[in-house]
Amino acid sequence: MRRIFAALTGFGLAVSFGFAAKVDCDQRYAERGVFSVCPPTGWKVVQIPGVQYRAFFGDLKGNAGSNINFETESFNGSLKEYVDLGVKAMESAGDVKLIKRENFTAKNVKGERIILENSMVKEMTLRLTLYIFELNKSTKMAITCIAPTSDASGSAAVFEEMINSFQKL
Repeated sequence: MRRIFAALTGFGLAVSFGFAAKVDCDQRYAERGVFSVCPPTGWKVVQIPGVQYRAFFGDLKGNAGSNINFETESFNGSLKEYVDLGVKAMESAGDVKLIKRENFTAKNVKGERIILENSMVKEMTLRLTLYIFELNKSTKMAITCIAPTSDASGSAAVFEEMINSFQKL
């Protein structure tokens, strides 16, 4: 669980990577036989050294940009227990405020959606939307969608479109 929720700070600021490839929305992106998803139109798909799956990056707005990252983790408890522990860990880290926690159902997956504000980054507040669900009984997945709070409403529609394209393989 520490890995998934550590992604909150690790991807807080999006930077531009020269080796990123643009992907059209009509191209599904498949990852290691675990899932496939359609990246937002015009976003870059980036392999970051040491990170489990590739991340998606939107355009920079000021010092930050929207991004989406994916993480899986072994956990034998229920999804509710997993999310409870994760939310508690995030709130205890300080400078993270829980805005909303709710069930969600997308086209191909259902689980919990967590919306947070993170002010750990100096002079900027980030809106984080996490989609957390079970890949199987002992593997949980978190998709963390990050945007500057100033762009939260515009990014929310992009994030919803992405989650509705998600498919477990």
